Amino acid sequence: MPPKATQRRTVQGSSREARDERRSLSVTESVRKQNSSVKVQQQILDIFNAGFCSPLAEDLRPLVQEVKGHLYCQNWHEAFGKEDYLRAYAARWSPSRALAYLEAFLTLRRHLSHGSQLRASSQDERTDSKQSDAYFKVTCLGGGGGGEVVGLAALNNYATHIDGTNDPEQESNSTGQCDQSLRRMAVSVVDISNWTTVIDTLKGQLYTPPTISKYASAAARADAAPALVSEDAFAVSFHQEDALKLSSSKSSLKQLVGDSNLVTMMFVLNELYAESVSRTTSMLLLLAGVMKEGALLLVIGSAGRDSTVSIGKKGKLYPVQWLFEHTMLEDTEIATEKDLEPSDEGKRRLRWEKVVGYDSQWFRLSAGLKYPVDLEDMRHQTHLYKLI
Repeated sequence: MPPKATQRRTVQGSSREARDERRSLSVTESVRKQNSSVKVQQQILDIFNAGFCSPLAEDLRPLVQEVKGHLYCQNWHEAFGKEDYLRAYAARWSPSRALAYLEAFLTLRRHLSHGSQLRASSQDERTDSKQSDAYFKVTCLGGGGGGEVVGLAALNNYATHIDGTNDPEQESNSTGQCDQSLRRMAVSVVDISNWTTVIDTLKGQLYTPPTISKYASAAARADAAPALVSEDAFAVSFHQEDALKLSSSKSSLKQLVGDSNLVTMMFVLNELYAESVSRTTSMLLLLAGVMKEGALLLVIGSAGRDSTVSIGKKGKLYPVQWLFEHTMLEDTEIATEKDLEPSDEGKRRLRWEKVVGYDSQWFRLSAGLKYPVDLEDMRHQTHLYKLI
């Protein structure tokens, strides 16, 4: 009897040691990823610093004050009407946005990977899909400031280098599959203002390794980060278009977002609704008619009282998110049915399903990050929808 008890204790001890070893490895891996994540965050800030802060130098601060004045008064056309203003905006506001978007993308990346498989509605579309399905396609409506572009580039980097692995066993699990679908991206930016110079500047920085001092030690050189992304794995294009004009052109909207796995609308709804509630509503209703089944729509915006829109002669205030969801979750299915042609008989009527909804979240900057301009933590709301 005593020998059996001793054997049982030995087995239990071995099992405990194995659990402790797995826990230790898990903690080590967690620390590695955290350290890598902070390095990527700093690399993001360095990209904006090299692209905009350093070139603007002493002109940056007064330009930022001018832009801030226009933004406070919601004079969107003035705020984004000069190239110097656009570069100042990219230097001051886009870096923290990029970091916040990266955090959101990482939180949602399991859902994003599910959007990598779209259902084609015709044989021609299935053929085209097979030729281009290597890329996870993203369209950023109102994304000219570059926050989405850099945040997505960092997600691509994370999926490739931080979560990436050559272990076949690891690749077979859900996390590996998720990250595989995000390792090749094609990002299309659509904005009413001409952000070409800003997007081109960011592309150059994304594809270029960080500069290393000629006095750096051998160890520092060995530890130097590569470029955030490669041109083969991350493609970016810019299209100057007025999203509200697309409300009357289904074909033009389909050309921009029809093949997208993900469409993003980051801090743009207030601006669109302020311009025209009716045209914004029309454009949103068209999305379900031009995007493919399984596609995702990600909306991030201000949380709280800052996110309201005035409607009617009395100027009654409505929460932007309530107005948006009333359109997308209630009106879209009706509009989609009306939009079907007689030749579309038997075609599935698609509708939006809410996948994730956070009414209030805080993004907080990591300690130790360095940037020449003061950046702030950011409170926002995040909502993800899927076309089913």
